[in-house]
Amino acid sequence: MAPKPIAYTNSAANPVRKPKKAIPFPLNIYQSAIGKKWVMAVTGIMLLGFVISHMIGNLKLYIGLVEHHGEIDYDVDIYGEFLKELFVPILPHSCNCATHPLCLFINQNEHKLKRCLQL
Repeated sequence: MAPKPIAYTNSAANPVRKPKKAIPFPLNIYQSAIGKKWVMAVTGIMLLGFVISHMIGNLKLYIGLVEHHGEIDYDVDIYGEFLKELFVPILPHSCNCATHPLCLFINQNEHKLKRCLQL
């Protein structure tokens, strides 16, 4: 008895793997080497701007006393006040970025905390 011939099929018509899903635009760019280089360049420029702006702020330590709104004050204190009020439309005056969730908790539960502290 002769062996049965092997049936050949067109592999392009019947692929073994399922086709990949379409990826959203930002992730699609990041899949290529050029996209990764663009992401690295943009984030590097942002980090450089962050470092330079904080370096300029820290150099205000060496300026010393200046006149601000008719008062003599250290320039670094004026810079500190500027940083406190930088995100005022987003965050309340009494909170900074590190304590914001804690401030929200305290403001919502203030009466409970006062009752606990009185005991």
